[in-house]
Amino acid sequence: MDELEGGIRRVTLPLPNRPGHVHAYLLPGDDGWTIVDTGLGLPDAKERWASELEDVPGPVRTIFVTHFHPDHVGAASDLAELTGARVVQGRLDFEQCDLVWGHDEWADVLVVWFRRHGVPDDVMLELIEQGDVWRAVTRYHPEPELLEPGDHVDGWQAVAAPGHADGQLMLVRDGILLAADHVLDPISPTVGLWPRSRPDPLGDYLSALEAVIALDARIALPGHGDPIADPPPARGR
Repeated sequence: MDELEGGIRRVTLPLPNRPGHVHAYLLPGDDGWTIVDTGLGLPDAKERWASELEDVPGPVRTIFVTHFHPDHVGAASDLAELTGARVVQGRLDFEQCDLVWGHDEWADVLVVWFRRHGVPDDVMLELIEQGDVWRAVTRYHPEPELLEPGDHVDGWQAVAAPGHADGQLMLVRDGILLAADHVLDPISPTVGLWPRSRPDPLGDYLSALEAVIALDARIALPGHGDPIADPPPARGR
């Protein structure tokens, strides 16, 4: 666990694919901590988190999920069981989370989608198999508290960051931006078109970068890689 400015703590969790890690953050509050993102729901997720939290003074009150991708939401149920904390997630993001990870027939929807767009059968089957692997390590919370962009979570304001995921939310407070997978350095996030999603994810992403510039944060804490302090508006541009 790493100590960052403002009393924020960073936990780095493993991923089996590049970039090989995902960051979760602990935000201090008056009556406890808010955890931002959870890592994958690996078999040892609860034990790993219990070890990370041993030296954290005070209780965890809130678990905030930035978006529904497995490396960010996968251990939400495990972490909620471990800490007894509430889980908070954006309304749109949870709808897509439940659609993708809560329904076995989603694979059939993807088969139709891939074929419609000319994906070769061997590639399509590989993608479907990868989805099955991710499903096994995605234990999202079935009844989170839902919020909208502009709402507040323990003093932090939720900011919409669509593109990488339609309902992705960042958090901002006192010049610090919890940027999830929206602003990364030196890479850019995956932006793709999926069934039952917004029609122009690339346009959404570019517009949301304008929002990052307007926020004028002095530092961004991303889901992957090092803090961005050069500064975030410049990276947005």
